[in-house]
Amino acid sequence: MELADQLSNPLLFEFVDPDTGETETFTEEYAIEISSKIMEDSTFNQNIVDEWIRASEARYDAVRDQLEALTP
Repeated sequence: MELADQLSNPLLFEFVDPDTGETETFTEEYAIEISSKIMEDSTFNQNIVDEWIRASEARYDAVRDQLEALTP
């Protein structure tokens, strides 16, 4: 269940904001903060989606590595 939570819990999803370079967590507040920027700025939109994909793949790889470590 812990590994499933690591993959699916949005509050554990950390990524780098492409504009600020700061590590963010995908919270409701953050989503509200960037919602208009996503709609108005196509470069930001593409950059944030690219970062979400990168962070999602890293999160998946980390969980996969933990799972592989559990199997003989």
